[in-house]
Amino acid sequence: MKLQKTIKIPVSNKITKEKLEKLDRLTARLTYGVQLFLNKIIENDITTV
Repeated sequence: MKLQKTIKIPVSNKITKEKLEKLDRLTARLTYGVQLFLNKIIENDITTV
């Protein structure tokens, strides 16, 4: 399964605080999701595909 999400944020010298906050929230959610997934893998001792 492959999941791809794309967010377009223009890169310029005038990146607004709001855009940076949105990016921070998005990366925090992704990091949290990966952490939960990894914890389930460790909890269930899944070591092979």
